[in-house]
Amino acid sequence: MPVRYILFLNSLLAASLLIAEDKPLSYFFDQPSFEQARMSPDGTHLAILFDVGGAKNLGVINFEDNKPTPITAQKEDISWFHWANNERIVYGMDSETDVFARQLGGIFAVNKDGSRHRTLVMPVGTGAEGVTYQARIPRYLGPDPQSDRRILVSRPERSYHHPDVFSLDVYTGREKGHMVNTIDARYFTTDVNDEIRFGFRTELVGQTEVFIRDPDSGEWEELIVLPETDAYWRPLDFSPGRDTFLVSTNLGRDKKAVVRFNWKSGESETVLSDPIYDIDPSPIMAIRRKDKVAGLYYQADKLRYKYFEEQHRKLQALIDEALPDTFNRILEVNEAGTELLIQTISDRAMASYHRLKLDGLQLEKLVDTAPWIKPGEMPAKRPISFEASDGKTVHGYLILPGDYEAGKPVPMIVHPHGGPWARDVWHIRWYGDMEPYFYADRGFAVLQVNFRGSTGYGQAFLRESERNIERMVLDTVEGARWAISEGYAHPERVGIGGASWGGYKTMISLVKYPDFFKFGINLFGVVDLPLQMERYLKWERDLAYDYWVERFGDPKIDDERDYLLEWSPITHIDQLRAPVFVYHGIRDLNVDIEQSRLLVRALERHDLPYERIFDTDEMHSMSNIDTRMRLYRAIDEFLVPFREKWGLMD
Repeated sequence: MPVRYILFLNSLLAASLLIAEDKPLSYFFDQPSFEQARMSPDGTHLAILFDVGGAKNLGVINFEDNKPTPITAQKEDISWFHWANNERIVYGMDSETDVFARQLGGIFAVNKDGSRHRTLVMPVGTGAEGVTYQARIPRYLGPDPQSDRRILVSRPERSYHHPDVFSLDVYTGREKGHMVNTIDARYFTTDVNDEIRFGFRTELVGQTEVFIRDPDSGEWEELIVLPETDAYWRPLDFSPGRDTFLVSTNLGRDKKAVVRFNWKSGESETVLSDPIYDIDPSPIMAIRRKDKVAGLYYQADKLRYKYFEEQHRKLQALIDEALPDTFNRILEVNEAGTELLIQTISDRAMASYHRLKLDGLQLEKLVDTAPWIKPGEMPAKRPISFEASDGKTVHGYLILPGDYEAGKPVPMIVHPHGGPWARDVWHIRWYGDMEPYFYADRGFAVLQVNFRGSTGYGQAFLRESERNIERMVLDTVEGARWAISEGYAHPERVGIGGASWGGYKTMISLVKYPDFFKFGINLFGVVDLPLQMERYLKWERDLAYDYWVERFGDPKIDDERDYLLEWSPITHIDQLRAPVFVYHGIRDLNVDIEQSRLLVRALERHDLPYERIFDTDEMHSMSNIDTRMRLYRAIDEFLVPFREKWGLMD
């Protein structure tokens, strides 16, 4: 059971006064009906993940009756799966930081009717606190092109950090060598024919060497060198017999673009670029040609696509006409090229899936991820931009409550994203993206700022956060001031809340701008930067430690440690004026629970108002549905006094 301290004694009473228009918490935070979807190669079945006994398990939908049937009963969440052939599915339960997961590193297989379940690779197991075993976890690479009953897996055999490639029988688990890692690559990728084609050799943070395997000789040769951490080069396709293929890269430019690269000559030609956004797309393969890219999907202010083939462009237009008001992605094509799996995405609903039969253009709805969410009841997420005080343009998103009237400013919650090297996006991906809509339903405008250090806006924008945490914070504050100047937000009614780095941004904003923000919601946020970085070393997460040192400074160097302490919220906790809500999972292996314990002790020492929940069974998430509902019920109650005072409960 969680430990709780309730600040506002009238919260429980006030909660009963919530206006009828408030949607129930389950509307926003209930477990999605399913997650992920993959069509069988013959196009007759759909594999999905959905809740069975409190964990994400595999289910299969037969298109004849469209009903999901569970085929596994694991006690831990399945995180990935793939069809090995029309009969058999392989899957794993790898959580990147969960050293407590009993099935960590295991690979399993099951028939689509739930029969012949088998462990193909035994789980790595658990160990001492902090040992993540990431280097030891086998990685699924794709089907073995020589047999539809085998898959390719990279697994450390001779070296933890330089895995070899093995071929694995999905029925018996029998393994045979496929390729010895002679180039000391950390990971591999395949071509359109599922052959191992690219190897990436890197030593933690820094230079990466990209190797290509000659499709004729099978020999490796160095293709290109990525000179620094932010250098990026990702092949989108590779067809043996052709000298050129598409690559997303930022080499020689600020923003990622798509180029057509000649691997023999080293020459490249730009195919798609944008003056504001990185182009890091997903390829759309030609419907009846596995070796040809017909177009690209990518994230800008919203999701967009670019087609190279006129026939595919016309087909997309027909799909969009039949499914208006959503972004419609051709997710998969069956082997025969006769049926498409289409995913619909938007800012007002979670994903839905449709099947399109090309013969007669018959479109059939399959399933909704969250059928209870009605797009007409959800506010729009508006892309916005403003000019920061240093003259740079900063982008983000604004959600306004349903009853917002122009010229009448409303209370606002600033909602910084985690990462920090990540970004907010336009569409709803999972229940975590529903938090801003929950706040909007309670009457608040919600502002999401892609501050300096956010990804998706080029290397220069990302690097302006280096040794410059103050700029990251200021971007968020100036975004709030922009929303006030535009008449959206009330200047005396601004709160802030976020998770992980968003929790850090919450706390540092509260102590650096104590008169501006009236409350804070901190979900597993860092408050002591040097302490958190040192914890990475104890957890044997050298990559995370080195990356933070490169971005923010080295806690082992006095003046750099002083800088990190200056921008640690715990240093200035005596400046805090606003009530704060604190949440943390005790098993968190991204942000140590000691961060929130340290914060709570400081709040009590200074007799500052707070409410806290420490959950014994959670990590760096709220993945358990009961935990999640308990958390947001407490947050809902925490907001009641502000809603009452600011007229949001009339």
